[in-house]
Amino acid sequence: MNIVQAIKDVDYVLININAISVEAIMENKAEIIDLNTSQLSIGLNAQGEQISPEYQNPDYAKLKKSIGSKASLGIPDLKLEGDFYSGFDIVKRGDMAWIDSKDEKTPKLERKYDFIFGIMPRNWNEFLRIIFPSLRRKVLNRLN
Repeated sequence: MNIVQAIKDVDYVLININAISVEAIMENKAEIIDLNTSQLSIGLNAQGEQISPEYQNPDYAKLKKSIGSKASLGIPDLKLEGDFYSGFDIVKRGDMAWIDSKDEKTPKLERKYDFIFGIMPRNWNEFLRIIFPSLRRKVLNRLN
């Protein structure tokens, strides 16, 4: 490879790094979705804060705990039968990607609870560990 082609390849990577990153995310979407739903399962949103508002009904909060909720008593985990979690997907449009759920309750849950989709700051290293091998491979393939 000559220097001119090498410079063109580096330019391509720099200009297209968002699209390349989205491809790496899409290749690893199951693990990324698991990361998001694991946060929710312990009652934490994408900002790393407890999901709020808390349950209004103390009996319902106790019921949730009795059926295995890992969130603190009264803190929503947004899971009862699992349809919301199982509807999770990563949506790609151009060089953008975001987590969403195909479950019919999604709009209602988004209105009630803030920041339910996304990776909280303390999980960013795990997110990067997940996508880095794919991202590295894509960049190196372009540069070689």
